[in-house]
Amino acid sequence: KAGESRDVEVNVITVEKDAKYEVKWSVNGSAVTVDGNGTKATFTAVQGGTATVTATVGDKSDSIVVNVNQEITAMHFAQTEYTCYKKHKVDFSEELVKTPVNGNDPITYSVNNTKFATVDKNGVVTMKKKGPVVLTAATDLGIYAQTTIAVEDGIPTKKMHIETNSGKKKKN
Repeated sequence: KAGESRDVEVNVITVEKDAKYEVKWSVNGSAVTVDGNGTKATFTAVQGGTATVTATVGDKSDSIVVNVNQEITAMHFAQTEYTCYKKHKVDFSEELVKTPVNGNDPITYSVNNTKFATVDKNGVVTMKKKGPVVLTAATDLGIYAQTTIAVEDGIPTKKMHIETNSGKKKKN
């Protein structure tokens, strides 16, 4: 979890029993920091996400991937109400604003009326029929956000054209 630290140690095997060597620690990613001293190091989780920590001795190295969970403390949709058109799909995970931004708790999406729209596990809503829908995004810890979607019929487009400055039509 973000804010926690873990101590680790790299096991270095050399040909010579009393060989002297230097362990270099590095991190790729912003989820953790590493403070290394010889074969021992401390990883500190900074924010939600993934980082790769590497210990290197000479031309040999080994890495570990560290996954950091950062709890979402609040979230809301960018708008309180949306208008969408039937037979369209909209990814509402892109409309979800989380605090902290790197919060990465699993989110479950649901709609209150599957007659008008359905939602998949990733937050993609498929508009089915004209009517109102309430979309909810929730974490296991009870943090949630809701928005209303007005599903409309829309106007089917069969043909369109763009007029240029010369007044000529470009057909499409």
